[in-house]
Amino acid sequence: MTPDDVRREIVQDFAVWTAIAALGSGRHIKSAVELRKRLRKVDFRTILCGDSITSEEFDRWHQRNCLILRDCGVHPVGWAAKLLNVYLKTLVYVGGFGRQGLIECIHPPIDNVLIGQVRKECKRRNVTVGSCLAGWTRIKDVRRYEDYKALLDELKTLAPSLDCRSVFELERFWGETGTRY
Repeated sequence: MTPDDVRREIVQDFAVWTAIAALGSGRHIKSAVELRKRLRKVDFRTILCGDSITSEEFDRWHQRNCLILRDCGVHPVGWAAKLLNVYLKTLVYVGGFGRQGLIECIHPPIDNVLIGQVRKECKRRNVTVGSCLAGWTRIKDVRRYEDYKALLDELKTLAPSLDCRSVFELERFWGETGTRY
């Protein structure tokens, strides 16, 4: 194994660990072995290997693979999306893997903390939120990809008003206190 292969393996293992931890205690998947089994059904090569990627191409990939995960036991769709988003946050944003432009395409892991902090930041900046953000409940209640997409589209629209170059950069507002170490 080359040093690059070893690094890739370490980052992938860490990405699995972060994804399983992010799902919390109410999850349907209880172990990293179970999660790896499901993640093998996802075609990551499509977004990790090749030339540059567009946001539209990534979003089609994301929808297709959220539905694949839902159908193989990661339900509801909201949890499938969060699992993919945390895994990709670790692999792409932290690990630096993927096609050119992928880092700008990935979605933030959406949960109550992130939504609460985005709402707070919108209020602080006097930015009006739409109906999806205003009516937010919990990621585990998102059962249809169309509902996830509506929330994501609203976040994409808000991102520039909150000085974020991409929807993923909204992740900077995650956290209860906003304290940085």
